[in-house]
Amino acid sequence: VYVLDRRRQLVPFGVAGELYIGGENVARGYLDAPDATAEHFLPDPFSGVVGARLYRTGDLVRYRADGRLDFLGRTDRQVKVRGYRVEVSEVEAALRGLDAVAECAVVWAYDEKRRKGSLIAYVVGARAGEVGSGELRRRLKLRLPDYMMPAAFVSVEKLPLTPNGKLDLRALPPHDEARSEVAPVSAQTETERVISGIWQEVLGISRVGVTDNFFELRGNSLLLIQLHSKLRGAFKADFSVAELFQFTTVRAQAERLMRERNQSTSAKAGRESAETRRLLMNRQRDFVRQHRRPSVTEGSQHE
Repeated sequence: VYVLDRRRQLVPFGVAGELYIGGENVARGYLDAPDATAEHFLPDPFSGVVGARLYRTGDLVRYRADGRLDFLGRTDRQVKVRGYRVEVSEVEAALRGLDAVAECAVVWAYDEKRRKGSLIAYVVGARAGEVGSGELRRRLKLRLPDYMMPAAFVSVEKLPLTPNGKLDLRALPPHDEARSEVAPVSAQTETERVISGIWQEVLGISRVGVTDNFFELRGNSLLLIQLHSKLRGAFKADFSVAELFQFTTVRAQAERLMRERNQSTSAKAGRESAETRRLLMNRQRDFVRQHRRPSVTEGSQHE
């Protein structure tokens, strides 16, 4: 058996990969199913035998230091998040690796109203009581890139199962309840209130905290472009979409806009001050010219 990555290269011990099976007992393919055969029965690059095949199992595993295999899930639960292909089983494996998690299930939830999907994690805590979503998110960020981070976490006492022992997706609680147990931080300034309202409109949600992360509220690149257009229209500000990837909270965006407004005000005041000084100097010269006494030379010439 071999544990391979997406490029079908061997992975080190402890790293998740897909399980492939080789050897003499591997079949030639599926009967009367050429498409499935082409997908699962592949040339064996590790064998010196001509025509040798590898069977692609679809199992996500990793080698232990003692040579045994850990089964982590299936690889055929692949979804696309913010342009990246994500194996849901890899997210579950990362969650199960946390001490606070006894069991978990990550599902892909599609919102018909907003026409977008997101990852939702259902978590059974290792200890009694609700698992803190903020702490889970903080720890998970050390194991996963941002695009693989679940958009929300739901704490459950146990995962619902079918009579066959499989996860019962229909029995899972509504994922709309999967917001953090911490109350959102309310807007303190008019700028924050306006930006919060724009976020609610773009994201299609009823509440936004000024410290909430745009992408953690199921925002994506397309919605970020909409946000950029509405912010520019509301504040008549000049900034790029790329800056919004840096300023991902309402508060950070408000501070960014206020800095630009203050700089513009200072620059305008500086220009007005310089113009005022120029006008005063011109008036002073005119006043001196009009009221100075004629010199002796000027009087002699006049006579």
